[in-house]
Amino acid sequence: MVYEYSWSGYEQKVSAQIVGEHLKTLEEKHGRVTRELLLDSARDKESPVHSLFEWDDSKAAEKFRLHQATVIICSLRVTAKEENTEPVVVRAYVTADPHQEVSSYFNVHDALKDSTMRKKVLAMAKREAEAFRRKYKSLVELSHVIEAINDFVGKEY
Repeated sequence: MVYEYSWSGYEQKVSAQIVGEHLKTLEEKHGRVTRELLLDSARDKESPVHSLFEWDDSKAAEKFRLHQATVIICSLRVTAKEENTEPVVVRAYVTADPHQEVSSYFNVHDALKDSTMRKKVLAMAKREAEAFRRKYKSLVELSHVIEAINDFVGKEY
């Protein structure tokens, strides 16, 4: 089996192939893969996935708090109402490029009014739609959704 990462922004210290093979070994040994099993297996400095984790507790704690801040920002929702439409609940803040060293978040209403930001948000939506398509393209039950994604991704904005 050939493994690859589904995103390019992640620092790839270890090849996806090595990670995939390691996870397969864990699955064969334990009958499943969990994040706890992966972390425990990585504690050994000789583990092929050891370098994927931050082992300095003070740095790891700060990274976790930054992750929590991201979750807080990304989980906030707001009800949006545009002319001639029903109100819809949407993310309150969006980012133009989630793979930057420091992600900047913008109020969704302001971002969508600015033509440059709107294009960036649509580009991000395309990337997310393509990820969904790759993940679920083998499910026949979602074929109509995949077709709609194909239409969306094929359009220029």
